[in-house]
Amino acid sequence: MTARDFREIALSFLEAIESAHMSHPDFRVGGRIFATLGYPDEEWGMIKLTPEEQRKFVQAKDLKSAEAETRQIEAPAKRTNLSKSGH
Repeated sequence: MTARDFREIALSFLEAIESAHMSHPDFRVGGRIFATLGYPDEEWGMIKLTPEEQRKFVQAKDLKSAEAETRQIEAPAKRTNLSKSGH
C-alpha cells in the first residue's frame, strides 16, 4: 500500500476530510481524527480501532510479524508500515 492508496481509502469515508497536526496529515470525520499518515515517517499510517476491532485484528494477525505491530495511543489504534502491508 502506498501513501496515496492510504489517503484514497481514508477520504472514501462519508464526510471524511484531510487536515494536519504535528506536521503530518490526518483524516477526520466530525472533527475527530480516525487516521494519520506519515508518523513516525513516510512509510507509516495509523488507523483508530474500537476495542472489538482491535481484538479481531490482533487475532487475525501473526503477532510476531512487524506488520501486526499495535499500540494503544489515546484510543486503540493500529499502526502499519505501508510498504509492508501488501495491498
